[in-house]
This record gives sequence, C-alpha cells and structure tokens, in this order.
Amino acid sequence: SREEKEILYRLNRLAARFYYDELLQGEAGRRGRAYLEERGFRPEMIREGLLGFAPGGRALVRYLESQGASMEAALKIGLGRRGEAGDLFDFFRERVLFPILSPDGKVLGFSGRALAQEVEPKYLNSPESPIYSKADSLLGLRQARQAIRANDQVIVVEGNFDQLRLLQEGVSQGEV
Repeated sequence: SREEKEILYRLNRLAARFYYDELLQGEAGRRGRAYLEERGFRPEMIREGLLGFAPGGRALVRYLESQGASMEAALKIGLGRRGEAGDLFDFFRERVLFPILSPDGKVLGFSGRALAQEVEPKYLNSPESPIYSKADSLLGLRQARQAIRANDQVIVVEGNFDQLRLLQEGVSQGEV
C-alpha cells in the first residue's frame, strides 16, 4: 500500500542519514573516508553522492531501535537480517554505501562496496523489496537527468565508482 511504502521510504532515509553521518563523523567511518580519499574522491563528491559508511555489527539496528523504527520494516527492505538465534544484525557491514535514489530523490535501497579485498561479494545491494527493484533502478539517474535531457545522450557505466567519478569530473552536468 502507499502508506506502507512511505514508511519504508522514511526508514531508508533514516538509514541513509545514519550511514552518511557515520562516514563523515564516525570513528569507524574513518576507514571509509581514507578509502575514498585513496580512490581520489573529493569531500564534496562524498556529500553530492550522499555516500555513507556501514560500520560492523549492529550499529544501524541499534540506531533504528533508538528511533522507534519498526524492525520488521527494516527486515523487509534489507537493512537487517536475523541470525540463527533470532537476533537482529546489520545487513551492510564494513562497507562504503551508495544510496540508490529514485528520480524524485527517494532512497530506494543501497549498494555497498567492501573495503577489504578478500571480502566477498565485493558489492552488495539491497534485496528486492516493495520499494526497490534492481531491474527498474539506475544508479545516478537523479543527478544526470537534466544533462541527459539537455544533451540528448546518456553514458552508462558499470560500477558505482565509475558513476561517481563521472559526477566528480562534471560529466553528468554536461561539461564534457
């Protein structure tokens, strides 16, 4: 229902804010900041891309519980998982996160890049949910929409970092 979807969008927005704050200010986020700096991304791109960092363990679950969020809703959109003993834990852990936004700016889900080379999978996406369908979503479309219309062309790239690099270099703004 529309009401349920709005609750799920709000929950993802809350999670996006948590991850963003963790990246910019959190102790654990220091690793994410260093990783992005090593990859050559400027701080303004982190803000523009609304990137975040998922610390390990149950950090997001604890935060959502402190905000009175529905844990069943969090499970439904893939922010958390249940362990064998029934305990909740964060789905995304130790990853730089890219929010997946609808063209109108709603947070549909997340794509997370592992920091450690040995961690598999390297990229982990939110699961399909009532508000997110991978087949119907295109990372970066929100930022590039105006340039696509103005230039009557689009550049499609494979990865999150490729899209962010184009954004940083002004490609989505039609400045090529």
